[in-house]
Amino acid sequence: MSIKRIFFLIALVAVSLSVNAQNKKKPVSHRFLAAGSGWSKIMIVDENGKAVWEHKINKGEECNSATMMPDGNVLYSHKTGATIVSSKNEIVWTYKREPNTEVQSATLLPKGHILIGQNGTPAKLMEFDKNRKLVKTVTINTGVKNPHGQFRRVNKSKQGTYWVGLKGAAREYNAQGELIRTVDTEGKPFTVVPLKKGGVLAGCGDKHMIREYDAEGKEIWNVSEKDLDKGFELRYVADLTRLKNGNTIVANWGGHSHGKSRMPQVYEITPEKKVVWKFEDWTLMDKVSSIQVLDVPARKYFR
Repeated sequence: MSIKRIFFLIALVAVSLSVNAQNKKKPVSHRFLAAGSGWSKIMIVDENGKAVWEHKINKGEECNSATMMPDGNVLYSHKTGATIVSSKNEIVWTYKREPNTEVQSATLLPKGHILIGQNGTPAKLMEFDKNRKLVKTVTINTGVKNPHGQFRRVNKSKQGTYWVGLKGAAREYNAQGELIRTVDTEGKPFTVVPLKKGGVLAGCGDKHMIREYDAEGKEIWNVSEKDLDKGFELRYVADLTRLKNGNTIVANWGGHSHGKSRMPQVYEITPEKKVVWKFEDWTLMDKVSSIQVLDVPARKYFR
């Protein structure tokens, strides 16, 4: 074999190895902010599964929503109110609940505004501006007397309506607090995420289901308890995020009767119902009901 032929083959192998290396997909990993009812911390975890920031809270405060704000502060809800804390764990702002109420939701709106959902009679959806001045209050009739049995996450759509999970349905309220749409989901949704074209994504709590509906209320996709691969069962389906690649991030809360056989605390699920990423570290963190992915764009309004 000629020297020229040998060099040609070596170059061909090198090009092949380079192409294979480029085509080889990196394992999915995420940097994320997590919190959960029954857990005493709010935590940021990096792509390697290492905690890089944490904020301690009272274990009984039931933190069911936590969001990083554009300035790096973290907004979170707790049963007794809502708080903004800095990266140095300094309290920046606090809302204290009204008597005989619970605060289970505090979410980010555009321009630094925030939305707080307060369970009570009546239940209130309250918007605060960037200076933390109360600028809007919407009261809704939940039909549920016990504040704890009302709703969890409240999400506002780009159309200015509010989505909450009540009883066995996803419910949409207008700016005056009037019920304008009901989508039957069987289980009470922990969260109802408004999507493009009027659709919604519902995390159906103790029904162990994720359900997606179009603008007409027709179910177009779902994941049930046993749809995933062995060892990846859905527990109480809490927070959801729809990524721009079409995958869904789910906080797989392990409370109620689900803690006896532990499952991963977080999943990323493809439209084909395959788990491409999971986080499971019961030494580092406890039950997760709120998750915000920090490293990739999401189709989740204002989060």
